[in-house]
Amino acid sequence: HSEEEHTDEDTDAETDEDHDHEGHSHETDPHTWLDPVNAVTEAQTIANALTEADPDNAETYQENAGQFASDMMAVHDEYASLFESAETKTFLTQHAAFGYLANRYGLHQAAVTGVTESAEPSPKRIAEIVSYMEENNISIIYGQAGGATEIATTIASEVGGTVGELQSMESVDTSQYPADGNGFIAIIKANLESLAEGVQ
Repeated sequence: HSEEEHTDEDTDAETDEDHDHEGHSHETDPHTWLDPVNAVTEAQTIANALTEADPDNAETYQENAGQFASDMMAVHDEYASLFESAETKTFLTQHAAFGYLANRYGLHQAAVTGVTESAEPSPKRIAEIVSYMEENNISIIYGQAGGATEIATTIASEVGGTVGELQSMESVDTSQYPADGNGFIAIIKANLESLAEGVQ
């Protein structure tokens, strides 16, 4: 794969093309950083901008970016191997924040709502999701870590499934994940480990 950022045309991942666009969004997915390779590109871009603005500390910026890249690519390699052999390529999320990650590893993200979490799905939409899970043997629905998961819990209970957690990093508890780069890497690892439970 190229290290350039890329989009996943199925980011909003309708599970039924015939539904009346409930939960379907044509918004651009901003969550580029959830793909480890994109995150490396972004970190290097930031380091280059800092180097230009503050050349006296250029070595530190570039060393930090290099270490971040090394750590992130190790995670990427581990999970690229895992997902390559997965038989179940589809995972279900409460909202469509993980299209870049899905595209990177040849997965398909199906989502209850679109890119934002504000939409409340109708009973009809929830019924569609339940049917989709049953038809595709999906037992995990991923909710936003630390966020409201009432919808996800309701859907999971309908199929006798479970609720997993994925973090979009739109807001992060820095007491649990420090804002020093290591916290970012820990969240990426946690996301991929959680995703591996549903993509096998």
